[in-house]
Amino acid sequence: MKIEDIHAFIAFVKLQSTSLTAQQLGITQPAVTRRIQSLEQACSVQLFDRNTRPLKLTAKGREIYEQCCIIEQEFNRLKQIIALQSADSTHLRIGIPNSLSESGIFGMIQDLKKIFPLQKLKLVQGGVRNYYLN
Repeated sequence: MKIEDIHAFIAFVKLQSTSLTAQQLGITQPAVTRRIQSLEQACSVQLFDRNTRPLKLTAKGREIYEQCCIIEQEFNRLKQIIALQSADSTHLRIGIPNSLSESGIFGMIQDLKKIFPLQKLKLVQGGVRNYYLN
């Protein structure tokens, strides 16, 4: 079971749209579907009644959704604790290959800034370009 699968599941339940979920998470629609299927496999249960439109949670799906919300909330609290603990003492340096699209990485960087708002981020591309994101 992966936290990314839990995030996708929660977002899909809230948004009731694969495309909106994909947009919110910054992934593709097939990736959203795969993450939800992965969670279903990990839980050995069908989360949605696929005979209804829009999809509705099964009884077990509702129970798992409620627990996933708690897990996500606790995961976010843990990230805050870590961010506060290391805010004054750590610089985050991220190296990316030239082949990775700059536009794709900046969304992830902005997410990191939300998680670690006090961190100084340095993005190094191909060992040559340096972007300082404060």
